[in-house]
Amino acid sequence: HGAGHPYAQSHDELKSNVITREWTVEENLSLGVETFVPARLLRGVVPETLLQSHRFWQDEADLLRGYPRQEGRPDMVTVSLKMGAHVVHAGAQGVVPGSAASNATARAAAADNSVVLAPCVATIRRRPLRDLRVRRNRISEVISRMEAFLSREKLFSGTFACSFDVARRVGELVALAGHSVRLAARAVDAVEPATLMARTTG
Repeated sequence: HGAGHPYAQSHDELKSNVITREWTVEENLSLGVETFVPARLLRGVVPETLLQSHRFWQDEADLLRGYPRQEGRPDMVTVSLKMGAHVVHAGAQGVVPGSAASNATARAAAADNSVVLAPCVATIRRRPLRDLRVRRNRISEVISRMEAFLSREKLFSGTFACSFDVARRVGELVALAGHSVRLAARAVDAVEPATLMARTTG
């Protein structure tokens, strides 16, 4: 990232705090655990104007989600990072490891006593907050129906904890049901407990 190594030279203390929030937090729209990413670690990758207007959290699929700092804004931004140099700077083939361009970069970093970090490309999209909240609420409702089903059929003990992967699959179910919570919930209730247990143990 453009900010350089997060703990190189600018920080004498190597310890740091990691801030996370569960998917049950109302502001979290990812349906998984999110990790807060300070703006300073995204400088040079995400435009400064977005760093000022949004707070960024990384979801379990490594997608950066920028939530608006100011209430009333209708959108959030998502940032997908991929390894490799941008075509503008490196040409269509990018910077190939071991190539002259790659070796020149490494030599320049060594001469400057710097840390070589792999370049990356950021793809930024705006997403309507209203649509994302509606989607989250639909999925949460179906997950609640799943919890009730599992509890009723005594298929689990203890506290129900929905994983990020399960939440994503429930999202796929809701999409297949034409975004109808009622239809998706009926599909959950139609599952045969014996069949479910057989697949789980198999």
